[in-house]
Amino acid sequence: MKNTKNVRLLNGTEIEVGLVGKSDNKVIMLPIAKKSVYGQEAENLKMWGVDPKLGEHIIDGLVEDFQVLYFDYEGHLMRTPNPDHLTPENIVRG
Repeated sequence: MKNTKNVRLLNGTEIEVGLVGKSDNKVIMLPIAKKSVYGQEAENLKMWGVDPKLGEHIIDGLVEDFQVLYFDYEGHLMRTPNPDHLTPENIVRG
């Protein structure tokens, strides 16, 4: 099962989240990008010892035992920085 959708965050931005795995498995949440990186960006990551398909490999390795809810939080913050919203009050707000 695969399902992705956009979710609106408290600061008004949207982030894409995905859910993979069997619905009867326990759910784990990973702030990790599943999309692989290619070309020069991939080569740059490899120079730093980073697997450009790391997120995909991690999620694929967990999907048999868990339902994985994933989202590229780091990438989202790089695209839409909002430091004024990163406060203790907003972090714990339900």
